[in-house]
Amino acid sequence: MPRVAAIALDAAEIDVLDDLIDRGELPALGALRNRSARYRLRSDSLYRGTLVWEAFLAGRDDVGHSTGGGFAFDSDSYTCFEVGPLGTKPFYERVPGIVAISLDVPHLALSGSGVRVCGWGGHVLTSVRGSVPPGLLEEIEDQFGAHQAFRADHQYAWHRREYVESIGDSLAQGAQHRIEIAGWLRERFPDWDLMIVGMSEAHSAGENFGHTLDESHPLASTASAALAGRKLVDVYRALDDAVGRFTASLPRDTALVVFALHGMTVNDADLPSQVLLPELLYRMQRGRAQLRDLDQEAWIRAGCPPVVPKAAVTWKQHMDSRWIGSRPGRSRFRRFARRLVPRAMLDARERQSARGHRATSEMGTDPELADLDQQPTDGSVPSWYRSAWPSLRAFALPTFSEARVRINLRGRERDGVVPLDDYDRVCSQVEGWVRVSRDARTGAAAVEDVVRTRDDPLAPGGPDADLIVRWAPGLDAILHPEVGMIGPYPFRRTGGHTPHGFAWLSGAGIQPGDHGERPVRDLPPTILALLGQSAPCDVHGQPLSPDAPRPVPRSAG
Repeated sequence: MPRVAAIALDAAEIDVLDDLIDRGELPALGALRNRSARYRLRSDSLYRGTLVWEAFLAGRDDVGHSTGGGFAFDSDSYTCFEVGPLGTKPFYERVPGIVAISLDVPHLALSGSGVRVCGWGGHVLTSVRGSVPPGLLEEIEDQFGAHQAFRADHQYAWHRREYVESIGDSLAQGAQHRIEIAGWLRERFPDWDLMIVGMSEAHSAGENFGHTLDESHPLASTASAALAGRKLVDVYRALDDAVGRFTASLPRDTALVVFALHGMTVNDADLPSQVLLPELLYRMQRGRAQLRDLDQEAWIRAGCPPVVPKAAVTWKQHMDSRWIGSRPGRSRFRRFARRLVPRAMLDARERQSARGHRATSEMGTDPELADLDQQPTDGSVPSWYRSAWPSLRAFALPTFSEARVRINLRGRERDGVVPLDDYDRVCSQVEGWVRVSRDARTGAAAVEDVVRTRDDPLAPGGPDADLIVRWAPGLDAILHPEVGMIGPYPFRRTGGHTPHGFAWLSGAGIQPGDHGERPVRDLPPTILALLGQSAPCDVHGQPLSPDAPRPVPRSAG
């Protein structure tokens, strides 16, 4: 069987890559681009719901709901959980005979065949930590150390120069160490056919430094922006060096796939989806605020500058200081979790947490416990309103992307208050509330679109959200004709995802050149074709072929 090495530059933006290559900043990737068959990939619905990695591993683009936002809602307990590892075999394990090595592949579970190292330094917090065979992750950390940016990349302290400096350097160092680990794994387990290495550094750097990708973003002129821009380039340079060293050491007969399933731009969703919308819905229904606003008149007189938290606090701590009264804590969410998850599985998760960063023997010896995929979202601001959800007609669900609104429907929710025959009217009412909102800084419309997701709200297995709200860019405060101004609040993640991915294929018999745009679902069968294998019947897409490129119609968004 031919060999394939696949390197995922997770969420690397192809336009940024191309620009840096053209400027001479990325010599190894530039040489690779020149000798590769090049495709642009599209993930129009998947990237919105943060499902693109799950769909890739499954080899199907119908995994989950594109409106899920990375979360699942339980209507009996009014609790949201983050989506965890993929619950089925990855596409390459459904083909007999393929021996795979995977390193930090997002949403890959530990249960399965092959060599797996999960959670050494990935960006996705719900990824499991452990390895197959057991003890391999501990051995890696003993020899190479921990990823310097692991977990720290979720602080989103763009306002702290020392954080920007530190996280940028840590991501660059982490990329170098990860590729050393990948080379070590190749030598340790030489009888491999497929190796997939997930490099999350571009993802983490983009979410922390994304405001440097657009000069019109409110944060582009802040004191730390220039430094953030330099650190973003430093991370891409580190990835360039890592890819160059890795590919130079590959056996000559190995086909190489360098890819990204989605891209990165400025973030237009985090703050309005996670803060402004839940507060708007609360004020419209309760007639009072749950978050304290800043001195709005002083903010306007100052020219509407972006809110910069104090240097000593994180974004979450700043938002917690604006909360009026008490809010649900972790212990309360754990009680709800224990109703839904077997006690033994929670015990394993808690034991792992108590032992800190390192993988535990439990996680190594019992993969079924490691693949627990229900983590309560007690840290997400929309969940702070959770005690009010049973009495509200509509509420905002946690999300990593576009805003999600759930109607508290009688007969579907445990304490539903909206009758079924009133469902359409309440949907229209909520849509009206958000559509009249304006950007408090510019006066422009705050909302680009509102999408209804359900024809039958009582149909089982449908999306959790009844409405999806898509925002205009750069929102940190909104004006509403009934409740006035909400905000301003500080931005959280400054980078967000785009549907723009790419795939570069190189190796014997592969002719270089640009071959248009294809859906991201075509990548799994392409990897199988490079291995000389046919895709199983349940794998979507067609192999990428330089001789027969198939353009993808662009959809809205």
